Order: sequence, then structure tokens, then C-alpha cells
Amino acid sequence: MKKYLILICAFTLATYTGFTQVQATIKPGSQPNSVYITFKSSVTLTLSKFSSFQFAVGIPASVSAGVSASIVSLDPLMSYVPLPSTETQGGISYSVFSFSGDGAQSGSGATYTSGVENNYAEVFLTGANITINDVRIMQVANGGTSNQVNFYVADKGTDVTNVAAQFYSSIPANVANDGNGYTGSSYAKIGSVILPVKFLGFNVTKKNNDAILNWQIENESSLTGRYEIERSLNGVDFRKFTTVAPKNNGNSGNSYNLTDFNLLSVRSSGIFYYRIKQVDKDGQFIYSEIRNLRLNSKGIAIGVYPNPIREFANVTIDLEQDVDATITINDATGKMVQNIQMQLFKGLNIKKINMGTLAAGSYMLKVQTSTEIKTMTVIKTN
Repeated sequence: MKKYLILICAFTLATYTGFTQVQATIKPGSQPNSVYITFKSSVTLTLSKFSSFQFAVGIPASVSAGVSASIVSLDPLMSYVPLPSTETQGGISYSVFSFSGDGAQSGSGATYTSGVENNYAEVFLTGANITINDVRIMQVANGGTSNQVNFYVADKGTDVTNVAAQFYSSIPANVANDGNGYTGSSYAKIGSVILPVKFLGFNVTKKNNDAILNWQIENESSLTGRYEIERSLNGVDFRKFTTVAPKNNGNSGNSYNLTDFNLLSVRSSGIFYYRIKQVDKDGQFIYSEIRNLRLNSKGIAIGVYPNPIREFANVTIDLEQDVDATITINDATGKMVQNIQMQLFKGLNIKKINMGTLAAGSYMLKVQTSTEIKTMTVIKTN
């Protein structure tokens, strides 16, 4: 809880102007459903170590039903604790996703050049509404109902926030600072954040020698372009084998069924892996989770991708239950060159093995559990 520290810093800053002035804004992210939290400093910060980075993203409560937020920190030393709340700003109710960030205070620190924008975190919105026309980074008086709806930055424990003007925007109409800092109400905003189709469920079942795929989605709209059905024989290398058009029936939620016929014509045994790539008309896309189906096989199923290998081998191991296993690699003379012990889990496991230092040639890869051994030949090239 940083409210008390923030209020103390606000009082101090009222009588002392020697602090660095850090401001934030909100900008379109890497995906249509994401936003960047961006900051700039009035002076160059050398060997900076942010010990705190706190901000809040709000969307109108009228369109927030089913919407959730997740964060990707673009500073590897900063981790966030999320806290949702409902707040009022300008007479409008907002669903707010606050993120309280704590820095690790380690490493050599980072340098941020004066006046240069820095994308510091990316927030992804998913849920039940296609377009949200008001997404904002906000400061609510005294942190609002949760005490955490603030914009606050500390460098090595010292508040460096521009409390008189916490936010900025290239569009004057999209920013409002009341000059009261943590006790006031300020914001910067953008619009038209588009939420993608959301997979509610995806299952694959076996019927005779066919695979039956079922999936359910929400947020389907006129923007939805197609569903590309992808299949893999090793869990890594996926290829499209068919396309399904959206129903375009006016419903945002729909269910789909597809049969992949006669799997025996592809392979006589082993495991098939499936995923769905949903593509919008503007080219943006998302993937479903991966599902698998066993065809006439039991126990361990292994594969390697790529093969031949130049540097890294992706070893895929599909299991019917959790086990402890050992992976060994022997050269053509039988000499063991690698030995890896690991815990594996039911379903698909992928282990990346560095073979870059090995000489070119043929190697035997072995996966062994307490009850089973599977081997295969892999080729190392330079």
C-alpha cells in the first residue's frame, strides 16, 4: 500500500522543486486490444532504478462487463500486483485496473534520455465488448476507493513524479491535469481499443479414425475474418489444413464443429496436435490453446524439431501421466554427450536442448522413465 508514502511525497514536493519531473501517457499497444503505458522525463535519468511504478487504467463501467486486464512488464526488474476497483471521474463511472509495481533495485540501472518516450508496460484487455472508445490512465483523488488509483514513480526510493502535471498527450483534448497531484483528479486517454475474439472453449475428441474439433467463442463481429485450423505431428511445427468462415449471424457468441477425417491416411499411429488461428479482416490474429489426440498409441510419444539441428533441438514429449524422466544424447560411438533429468507432466512437454557446441553427425536421443524408454535418431549439422 503506497498511499501514505505518496501523500508524504506530495507534501514534500509542494515545498521543494528539485525532483525530476516524470510524466506518463497511454498509447496504442502492439495489438488492437492492448495499450502501452509510456513515460518521459524532463531530465536524463542515468543509472536509474525504479523502485516503484504505479498506474491505473480505466474503462467506462457501461461497457466493462466481462472485460479483464493483464499486464506485461517491459522492465524485467519491475513486477506488478493488480487491484480492480470502480471509480468516478468527471461524473462517469469507470472500471479501473490498478497496477502497483515494485522494482528489484538490482543490476546496473537504466538510462532514460530527457524528453524521450519510453514504453514501460503493456496492458492487454480481453472480454465481452468489441470496441471501447475511452481507455485512460488516471489519477483519482486520494487514490479513490482502493487508495491505489494513482500515477506514482520512485527512483531508488525518491518520488520523481511530476505531481503538477502527471499526464501528457499529443492531442490536447485527450489530457487533463488539475494540478493537485495525488489529491486531485487527472487523466490521459485514447479511444477505439478493439477486443479480439475470445475462445471460451476448444476440445478435440476421437471418433473411429476421425478427429472432432469443437470450439466456442465470444466477441465475433463483422471484423472477424476467418478461423484457420492448424495441425501438427510434433506439437511444434503447425500447418494450416483448412479454413472455416465466421457465421456472421449477428451473434457475438457462436459455436463451431469440424471433423478432420481419416487420420490414418496421415500417419498410422502417434499424436495429433491442433490449434485454431482466428484472423481479423485487418490481418490481426490470436491463437487458441493447443489440444492433442492420440491415435493408436500409448505411453510416451517423442519428437524433435527441427531435425537436422544446427543449434537448438526442441524435444516434444507427450505423456499420459506425470513422471520423472531422463533425457540422454549419445554420439555415434555410444559416448554420452548430454544428460538431463527433469520432471514431466501429463500432456505435451517441450524441452529446448542446446546442441550448438556438438560436432556435426548422427546422435541417439533417449527419453527414459521408470517404466518406458523411447529413442530416436537426430542429425546435427553446422
